[in-house]
Amino acid sequence: MGSPFWIEKVFGRPLSLVLALSLASPLTAQDVSPALLQAALEAYQQGQQKKPEILPLAQVDPNLVGKKVVVYYHDGRQERGKLLQLTAEKIQLQTRAGAHEIPLAEVGSVQKQPSRAGRNAMIIWLVGLGVFVTLIVGAGTVDD
Repeated sequence: MGSPFWIEKVFGRPLSLVLALSLASPLTAQDVSPALLQAALEAYQQGQQKKPEILPLAQVDPNLVGKKVVVYYHDGRQERGKLLQLTAEKIQLQTRAGAHEIPLAEVGSVQKQPSRAGRNAMIIWLVGLGVFVTLIVGAGTVDD
């Protein structure tokens, strides 16, 4: 939360205004008007009464079953593994830690894991180039 307005995101505008005013001036609780305190209390209670949004279930491609995937959760986490099973309510994922089930209500999306073939080919190409250059330089420096 690098922004100075993180209070506004968390508590709402009225409460952040009260907090900003209280931090900016050396007022005590007796100096603040009761109406302002009541407004701050109401804003806080409205924020507490907000119910979490019910997010729709993730649409997972059935063709991904048996393939390596990346599971993105609603809360920002991600997990990699092999998609073993897909049902209407959950997915089963095989990871290094073992197989476990994940409810679709927690899943934001499931995408195929990117292939590493291009990276591996680049590494092999660079190693081959290094060997070739070593042989050429080595052949030019050998004196009979």
